[in-house]
Amino acid sequence: MFDRILKIFFIFLSIVIIIGFVFLAIRNYIMPEVTATKPLENSTLIKKDYFTGRVISRETIEVKADRKLYIEEINVKSSQIVEPGSKIITLDMSRQSLNTDTEAVELQNQIKLYEIEKLNLKSQMNNREASVQRALESYNKAKEEYESTSYLYENGIVTKEDLDSKNDSAEELRKSYEREVSSLKSETEIYAMNLNRIDSEINILLGKLHGKVNEENKITVDSEGVYFLSDMVYIDYIIDKKIVEEGETVIRYSICNSNSDLYIEAYLDRDVYDDIFNKRYSVYFWKNDERKKESLNIQSVRSFPDHNELIFSLRDELREKVYISDVVRFMVQSEENYECVVQKTAVVPVGEMKSGNYCYIYTIESEESILGQINYLKQGEYKILAVGDNTVAVEASQTNTTRIDRNSIIANYASAVLENEMRVRIIK
Repeated sequence: MFDRILKIFFIFLSIVIIIGFVFLAIRNYIMPEVTATKPLENSTLIKKDYFTGRVISRETIEVKADRKLYIEEINVKSSQIVEPGSKIITLDMSRQSLNTDTEAVELQNQIKLYEIEKLNLKSQMNNREASVQRALESYNKAKEEYESTSYLYENGIVTKEDLDSKNDSAEELRKSYEREVSSLKSETEIYAMNLNRIDSEINILLGKLHGKVNEENKITVDSEGVYFLSDMVYIDYIIDKKIVEEGETVIRYSICNSNSDLYIEAYLDRDVYDDIFNKRYSVYFWKNDERKKESLNIQSVRSFPDHNELIFSLRDELREKVYISDVVRFMVQSEENYECVVQKTAVVPVGEMKSGNYCYIYTIESEESILGQINYLKQGEYKILAVGDNTVAVEASQTNTTRIDRNSIIANYASAVLENEMRVRIIK
């Protein structure tokens, strides 16, 4: 009898062991596989913010008829860019006569020569500023490479020598940038002196021009009745009738000889502006192709109760030609230190992945069971503080949300198929 009971017990125990192994095999087979990553603690994140702006002319001139005009031909149309010397309108000289003031034209030509000299000086300054900006971009890139190498070093992927090499490179580029800034300061002082000299000469000529032909409110034509402009202009408005009464606007145009005649205007909510520009930053813009983005500087900021108006100056040499009324795209790149930065692939965003929105992150926990150690997911909701190229800065959105620290293990390549408390298998 005892032998029979012992035999039944061993049969039962064997069945339990077999079932356990079968269950373990099935569990390992059907459990989702996840890769793991670790957060970057106290890391610098390269933050990028985007907004749009519009190209504007610095000078818009409105020409009104100072007497009744009889137009024979209108040679341009609104929204057209007109080359210097192009025919604008032709008057019917058989019905009227206008005088040509040659002295005023000569004075205007002299002023134009000084303006060209100013443009050349400005171009030289733009080149110097571009050199400083390139030095800053190289420095920023070196710092970004150092931070990436630092992450790899913390995870044992690269050596200390690799990390030190990146640090030395960043330090050398920092010194180079500081030398460029110092040189720019000296050249800026010389530029200001030359600019004052030229402006003084222009003011003398303007004084002589006072009382002569005023292009802003008179039509001056040549002997054939042709009205033309000596500048490259953008036609904002041109009259569309042949008989013009005194005081009527004939044409309104914007000067666009070069990019120095233009600027970019953008509007940002006060809160958005404060968030973007409250730290060290670099500004870039492009029209159609982000790969051709250009750096530029803020010229001025005007504050209003609910928004800020930003004015950006333009260099003459750009990889993408811009025109008046073009809409351009801005990117502001800045650095900021955060306590918790994770790989972007470890984040499941709620809606768009951007600052201020929320996301889910799955930390990997473990527990002991009769079948050994089991890994499972713990879902937490986090607020997105900033979004970089490959990383995201986050913080716990609720007091009971698991805090992520350097010892946390996070599910990488997370997706919506993952669930809270889901048992998983970690793979390399």
